Amino acid sequence: MGNYILVIVLGIMIGSFLNRCIYRIPNGESIWISKSCCTTCGQVLSNLESIPVLSYLVLGGRCKHCKSKVSTHYIGIGLLTGASFGIVYYRFGASMETVLGCTFVSFAIVLAMIDWDEMILPTSIIRWGIGVGCMGQILQAKVMDNYLGLVDALMGAIVGYLLLALVFYCSKWLLKKEGMGYGDVRFMGMIGLFVGLHTLFLSLLFSSVLASIYGIILLKIKKKSEPYPLGHFLSIGGVLVFLWGNNL
Repeated sequence: MGNYILVIVLGIMIGSFLNRCIYRIPNGESIWISKSCCTTCGQVLSNLESIPVLSYLVLGGRCKHCKSKVSTHYIGIGLLTGASFGIVYYRFGASMETVLGCTFVSFAIVLAMIDWDEMILPTSIIRWGIGVGCMGQILQAKVMDNYLGLVDALMGAIVGYLLLALVFYCSKWLLKKEGMGYGDVRFMGMIGLFVGLHTLFLSLLFSSVLASIYGIILLKIKKKSEPYPLGHFLSIGGVLVFLWGNNL
């Protein structure tokens, strides 16, 4: 039980850093140099004020200095990351698979939220995800002394990228406009690296079904077709398959 609590707390703390990435990267700001500050008054937060979730609850969801309301977005991401880490640990225990899973979840959350807010999937984050994912897969192969998983992961990345690239260019040719952003193509390559070739198509199936359901609901509500972010659904499909794809 103690291990679960530690993993969840670690996830909440990392979720605080993910919030910084979600807010700063689309604005071209550094995530490393400056300290966290209130987005309304610009006041730099103290170490105590920077404690994720706890500071939000203690301060009643308001800035200590200007009393402006802090978005529930921040506490939501922290709790989501903590819960996700707990689920990954419950699924795989103390293993390299858990490290890979928590890494994947972290990148998936950041990319999904940025796509939802800004309708973009930053290439820099995807490159970091691919780089860290490659190192994790290589390390896992060395620890297990089995390189078949590494080959499967690399093939998943290549096929995932090429498959969505084919959809991208075909839809562009047929519709005379982009049917999706090219960031989705790169993101699918990253997802393929983590889920592997053997469950890649299941991941794409889940994502497509979820996106289609959302698109139909949106069409019924707004009575017109309009673009919506795909990153959310790629993230959900990828994470679900990473956790339970082999069983399914």
